[in-house]
Amino acid sequence: MSDRAEVEQPFLLPTKLTGIVSLAIAFLVLPLGPICVRWSLQEIDPIATIFYRFFFAGMVCTASNFWTVRQDGETHGNSRKIIGLLLGVGVCDVANQLFWVWSIERTYIGNCSFINSLTPILVALLAWLFLRRSFEPRFLMGMAIAVGGAMAIAIGDIQFVGTKLQGDIFALISATCRAAYFLIAERLRVYFNAGYILFWSCLSGSVLLFPLLGLGGDRLIPQSSSGWGAIACLVVIFLIGRGMLVNSLKSLSSNVVTVVFLLEHFLVAIQGWLILSETLRLSEWLSFAIVAVGVYLALSSRDRAVTE
Repeated sequence: MSDRAEVEQPFLLPTKLTGIVSLAIAFLVLPLGPICVRWSLQEIDPIATIFYRFFFAGMVCTASNFWTVRQDGETHGNSRKIIGLLLGVGVCDVANQLFWVWSIERTYIGNCSFINSLTPILVALLAWLFLRRSFEPRFLMGMAIAVGGAMAIAIGDIQFVGTKLQGDIFALISATCRAAYFLIAERLRVYFNAGYILFWSCLSGSVLLFPLLGLGGDRLIPQSSSGWGAIACLVVIFLIGRGMLVNSLKSLSSNVVTVVFLLEHFLVAIQGWLILSETLRLSEWLSFAIVAVGVYLALSSRDRAVTE
């Protein structure tokens, strides 16, 4: 993955603004996912929930991308590498979600949130190691501020007494797989549209998760229309939210995207404040302001986008 070419993009370049719009749509849609997951878990176990989301989203992607090839109609010179990347994006997606679920079961949620906030750092580290990507001081400052703000809110819930090391390790593996997913998806956006990348992600997810069905219990099939409704909502959220997220990687680097998504926790909290009248602490508002400043600095830096 080190043979990629990159160009710097000014902040107001039209293609970059298109990526920002796609990212904004994903940012508004994806936080609804956890609500639907909780809804689904009332009838089926977590692995079945993830499987159905991949399976039915994959059916939609199959119908819309059956004859999809490289966007410019050419054949890529290194087809083995492309196939490896397509398989890798699905494996990383599945591993990210499975290890996240397993980490939640084995350690404190505060620990998981704290480790998850490290994703932008992991993306930058992997990009530096394997892609030899360099970063502007402005971006590094923005990332540091945003990650620091996200950690500040998560550290209040972190617990060390009685923490199971296995759960924390699973959370770190999940964050690393998520970082790898973003980098691979960014590379694939040079050759394929977002729908085709989602198709491979869903295909890999369905194949890998099918043998695991039943490990979490015998609640495999929703027993009511409400349960199937939760699955349907998850599929729609996945197709729109993840589709827009992957689409944004055409003009925004995975480094910038992961920094912006540090705001996801605060968007969920604000939704709870507006819809459910949940209380937001002053520390949460202050952390949100810090992360927002970091996101602005990251977005306004001269981003590096893939051109070939």
